[in-house]
Amino acid sequence: MARQINPQQDVLTLYSDHHNWLQSWLLAKLGNRFDAADLAQDVFVRLLNRQQSIQPK
Repeated sequence: MARQINPQQDVLTLYSDHHNWLQSWLLAKLGNRFDAADLAQDVFVRLLNRQQSIQPK
């Protein structure tokens, strides 16, 4: 049975699986937890606003 495409669910899954890792990685690179949190949030907002589905590699 084919999987139904639901871009918002895909982003939710990515967010729950990777948000903490991404924010920690950004904190290590930026040295500022507020900037890291803002940038991590921006990544997921941009994914939600994409017109194309997310294709895993």
